[in-house]
Amino acid sequence: MRKTSEVLGLSALRLAQHQIAASCSIVQSTVHKYLKLAETAHITWPPPETLNDQKLDELLFGGRSSAVILLIVIG
Repeated sequence: MRKTSEVLGLSALRLAQHQIAASCSIVQSTVHKYLKLAETAHITWPPPETLNDQKLDELLFGGRSSAVILLIVIG
């Protein structure tokens, strides 16, 4: 599960990206990616009450799954 809302909330508290990454147990590049996507989507924090985590992910990631599936066919 993504930690998008947690990242945005901690960013609103003015924590540095490396601090957010450590707090969320994710890498700093993921924090950077989430913040850039939120900036592009003009999402501010705190969000409106109608913007739940699922809707937030849809806005930022276009409904793409957070999981990446790799299929290797051995012939």
